[in-house]
Amino acid sequence: MKKNKYLYNYYYKKNNNKFSKLFFYTLFFVFIIFLMYFITNKMKVENIEIFGTKNISKEEIQKVLPLNIGDKLISLDLLNIEHKLKLYKPELKDVVVSRGWKKIKIQFKERKPEAFLFYNKIKTGIDFDNVMFPLYGTYKNVVVPILFYQSMNERIKLVTFLKNLKNIDSSFLKKILHIKLNSFDEMILLMRNGTIILWGTELTIHLQDKYSKFIKIYKDAERRYSKLDYIDMTSYYWGKAIVKPVNYI
Repeated sequence: MKKNKYLYNYYYKKNNNKFSKLFFYTLFFVFIIFLMYFITNKMKVENIEIFGTKNISKEEIQKVLPLNIGDKLISLDLLNIEHKLKLYKPELKDVVVSRGWKKIKIQFKERKPEAFLFYNKIKTGIDFDNVMFPLYGTYKNVVVPILFYQSMNERIKLVTFLKNLKNIDSSFLKKILHIKLNSFDEMILLMRNGTIILWGTELTIHLQDKYSKFIKIYKDAERRYSKLDYIDMTSYYWGKAIVKPVNYI
């Protein structure tokens, strides 16, 4: 009997100690959470760090920042800030905003022009997402084709063609000065050396095969003639490609 009573007291005290420790740890954990919430709720933005800008100046970014020094850090909607920055600055391809100790960190990824176009007579960049954006810094002078188009549908076709062509031979794009579609929806390329390429309507399907044959014809013609007027690839699938040198009758 005494032994049972002893065991009962032993386990009672042991369980009671466990409960006391659990209660203490829980209370301590709640206190830490409350303290952290109190501190962070009172914490304000003292610094805004900007990373990833190469051609856009930090001053240009700061003009459109939808937050200010002194804002409550915890109350800022980071996703909304990211959305607004991309809306205000279409030249930003990606924006990631995060909190730090008394600061906000903003990481940018700029859009790179894959071609130029003229919008309201202003030279503008466009990438393979078909997004137009203003040009800054070194991007004003990159060597890319200039697009000429009459409709959004034409612009999409031109951008898609360049994207697919770059996947095949990125170096060839640097040789193109202008690119457009004629009234028959055929692609026309003006090269930087003055040669006109009448490409045709094959913009995606069989592009790899056609380009492989074309580049052989083009390089062979450049070796044989001092200057080319045009190369007509519009009838290629009927087994015909026309090469016309300058001053050739």
